[in-house]
Amino acid sequence: MMPDFSLGTDVLWSLIALAVVSAALIVVPLVLERRGAARPDSTLRLALADLLNAAARPALIGGVIIAVLLLVVPGGMDVRFIRAGALLVGILVGVLTTWRMITPLASAVPPVDAADAPEPGSGEPGTAAAETAAPDTSALGAAGLLTAIAVFLLQASAGIPLITAAGGLALFLAALQAVRSVTGVGAISAHLLVGVLEREEKVAPGASAERADAALDRASGTLLRAVLALLLPGAVITAGGPLIGVHAVILGLIGVIAIQVAAVLPHLLGRLFPQSAVLRTAIGAGIPLAGLIAGLVLWLPSRYSQLRMAQAGHGFYDDPLLLSMFVSPNPDGSPPAPLNRDVLEPQMEEMARNFHQFQEGLDDSPAVQRVADEIVLHGQNPSALIGIALGIGALSALAIAVLSHRITAGELVQRQARTGRTGHIGAQLAGFGTTALVVTVSGAVLAAAGTGLLVLTTGNREFALMLTLAAALAAAVVLSALGEARSRVLTGAVLGGALIGLLVPISNVLGGTKRLPVLWEDRALRSDALSSPTILAGGLLGLVSAAILAGLLAEALRRTTADSVLDARDAADSGADAPLESRAVRGRTLALVPVLLAPAGISVAAFGIGGAALQSYVAVLAAAAATLTVVAAVRERTAVAALAEYHADRFGGRGSWGHSAVTVDAASARVTALIAQATAAGVAAAAILAAVLAPFVAQVGSDGSSPILRLLIAVCGVLVIVGMWAQVRGVKEPDLRDD
Repeated sequence: MMPDFSLGTDVLWSLIALAVVSAALIVVPLVLERRGAARPDSTLRLALADLLNAAARPALIGGVIIAVLLLVVPGGMDVRFIRAGALLVGILVGVLTTWRMITPLASAVPPVDAADAPEPGSGEPGTAAAETAAPDTSALGAAGLLTAIAVFLLQASAGIPLITAAGGLALFLAALQAVRSVTGVGAISAHLLVGVLEREEKVAPGASAERADAALDRASGTLLRAVLALLLPGAVITAGGPLIGVHAVILGLIGVIAIQVAAVLPHLLGRLFPQSAVLRTAIGAGIPLAGLIAGLVLWLPSRYSQLRMAQAGHGFYDDPLLLSMFVSPNPDGSPPAPLNRDVLEPQMEEMARNFHQFQEGLDDSPAVQRVADEIVLHGQNPSALIGIALGIGALSALAIAVLSHRITAGELVQRQARTGRTGHIGAQLAGFGTTALVVTVSGAVLAAAGTGLLVLTTGNREFALMLTLAAALAAAVVLSALGEARSRVLTGAVLGGALIGLLVPISNVLGGTKRLPVLWEDRALRSDALSSPTILAGGLLGLVSAAILAGLLAEALRRTTADSVLDARDAADSGADAPLESRAVRGRTLALVPVLLAPAGISVAAFGIGGAALQSYVAVLAAAAATLTVVAAVRERTAVAALAEYHADRFGGRGSWGHSAVTVDAASARVTALIAQATAAGVAAAAILAAVLAPFVAQVGSDGSSPILRLLIAVCGVLVIVGMWAQVRGVKEPDLRDD
C-alpha cells in the first residue's frame, strides 16, 4: 500500500498521523465527559438544543440551494457530486459537533437561580466557567479527519473540496451567530438594562439567557477554529499546488496537525504549570510551531527544480510563450507540444541567475510577466522562503496578541472608566479610541508582514498569496494555543489572511476561460487590473453587502431588544427568570438572513457587474470580516472591563452616575459586538462560497449564454435581498407609542 500512493510515502504517513490525532480529538472528549463531567442543566440543554435547531434548518436550506448550483459547474459528474457533497458535509459537521457540545456546555455553565443570584452586574453568569473548562476538540478533530479523508481519496485535487466543506461549515456558523445575537440581546436586556439600571436589588432576570449566550459564544469560537482548520489546508493545496507541488499538500497536513496539538497542549500542561498560564501557552504554542517550521525547512528542498511537481499533476510546461523561448514552433505555425519540466529547468535556472541581463527588454503584458515570474522562481530557495513565511506568521501573531492584550487591559481601560463619570458619551468615545488604536496597531503589523512576504517573492502575486497562507497557518497555531476567546483580535487577523488566499482559485478559474468575442464581456469576466471598472465596482459592492447584512441584523435586534426588555421586567416583577422559548423562533427567522444573503450577493457581483468583480468582492469581504472581528473583540472587552472597575468600588462604585453611564456603554458595546460577530461570520461565508461558485460563474459567463440570462440571475439576487428586508421588517415588536 505504501509504495502505491502516488503522492509519496511521506504524505501517506502524514495522513495517518493526522487521522490518528483527529480521531483522538474526537474520542477523548467523549471519554472525559462520561468519566467526570458535572451533571448538565437539563433546562439549559433543552434551550441550547432548540437554538441549535433554529440555526440548523436555515443553514441546510441555504446549503441545498448552493449544492444544486454546484451540480452544474464544469467537470465530470463525480467532481460535481464531490463538491456538492462537501458543502453539505461541512454543514452537517457543524450541526453534529455543536450538538455533541451541548451536554458539556450545559455542564460547564452552571445554573443560576434568580433567587440566589449574585448582584446584577457583578459578572456574566457562566462565562468564566465556560472559559476555564477543558477545550472541546471534537470540531477540530472532525475538520482534521475530513482533511485526511479528502487528501487520501482525491490527493492533489483535494483543495477545492476542502474549501467547499469549509464554506458549508462557515454557512452554519453564520446562522448560529445570528441565533446567538438574539439570545445575547435578551441577556443584555435582562441583565444590564433591567437588572442593573432599573432594579438595584438581587435579581437576575436574564440568568438563562446569559448562560445560553455564554455557551453559544464558546461553541461559535470552536466552530470558527474548525473553519480555519478546513479552509487553510484547502487554500494552501489549491494555491501551492502549481507552485511547490506535493509539498503544498505536506504543508497543509502538517499545519493542521500543529493546530490540533496546540489546541490541547496548554491544557495538558496544566498539571505541570498550574500557576503560570503564560508559560503553558508559550510552551503549548512553541512546541508545535518549532516542529512545523523545522520539519518543513528540512522537508522542502533548497532548489526549486527539486520540488515534486509531477506527482501533483504539474510535471509539464504548456505556456506557449515560455515554450517559444526554448523550442522552435511547429511547421504549421501551431505552438509546440508541452515539455517535461526536467527538460527545461536547467536552462531556466541559468536564466534566473542572469535575469538582470534581459529584464529591461520585457514589457508589462500579463503573458510576459507570467513567464518572468516562472523564470525567477527557479532562482528561489523554497525551503528558506516557506520557513521565513512561517516565522513571519508566528511573530506577527504573537505581536498582535501581546499588543492587543496590553492595550485592552491597561491604562486605557482605566481612562474609559474614569471618563464615564462625565456621562455615557465620554465612555463611548474612549472605547472607540481604544478600538481604533488596536485596529491601527494590528493593521500595521499585518502590513509589515505582507510587505516582507511580497519582497521575498520579488512581487510574484501568486507566490506571495501562497506564502500569506503559510503565514496564516503559523498564526493559526498561535491562535489555537491561546484559545479563540482569549485572543479574538488575533482571530480576525488569521481569518483575513485565510480568506485573502481565496483570490488564487478565483483568478485561476476566471483567467482560464476562453476569450469572448465581445470586448466588454471579455473584460467583465477576465480583467484583473485594479483600475478596471469591474474590479472597482466589485469592491464597492463588497462594502455594500457587509453594510446591508449589518443593517438587517441591527434592525432585527432593535425589535428583539424592546420585547426582551418587557419580558425581563415582567420576570423581575414576578421573581422568575426571563423566558427563552421565543428566542429560538426569532433566531430561526434571523438565521436565514446571512445564509441567503451570501449567494444573493455573489449573484449580484458576478452576473450584475461581471465575473471579474468576484476578486475585489472577496478581497473587501476578507478585510471586512477581519476588521469586524477585531472591532467586536476590543469594543466589548474594554467596555466590560471598565464596568468591572465600578464593581470593584472605584470611581464612585455602584449606583453612581458614572456606573450608570458605563453600564449603558457596556450594553451598547456588547450589542455592537454581537452584530459585528454575526456580520463577520456572514461575510466570511460569502467570501468562501464565492470561491466555491467561481466555476459556475465562469461557465455561465463564457458559454455563450445571453446577457439577459445573467441579468435575470442578478435580479433574482436583488429580490432575495429585498425579501430578507421584508422578513426582518416582519419581526414582531411591541407597541411602545403613547396612548
